[in-house]
Amino acid sequence: RRVVGAQRNAGTVVVQRGNPEPATGGAELSSTQTTQLESIEVSVTPITVADGRVAFQVALDTHTGSLDADLQRSTLTTDLGTAGAAVWSGAAPGGHHREGELSFTVTGTPTEFTLDLGGLPAPVQFSWPAQGGAS
Repeated sequence: RRVVGAQRNAGTVVVQRGNPEPATGGAELSSTQTTQLESIEVSVTPITVADGRVAFQVALDTHTGSLDADLQRSTLTTDLGTAGAAVWSGAAPGGHHREGELSFTVTGTPTEFTLDLGGLPAPVQFSWPAQGGAS
């Protein structure tokens, strides 16, 4: 895990990683970003960018309350525009631990990603900029 900066902007937690790899057709990205939102630990790992699809492994953990987030309310914006609707394949709402895959359809081969996780108590945003981006 390498989180370079985490800040809260207008109620949104923004996490960026440094020295990223560009997202190219067929590339697998492996940098996990993690943040704490109230009592919930949120971890996101890009899995792949290929065949018009971007997918992330998402894990939510808490020791209080129930994880009832509707992750299909999430959005993905790339340097080429907004991706299609989110598709969640993973644990159903409820419990203290949820894990699964969040995927989007994209057009072209984007090199920058901003994932806005929806359905949580506050918005959470993760970014993977192009090679040579912010660190």
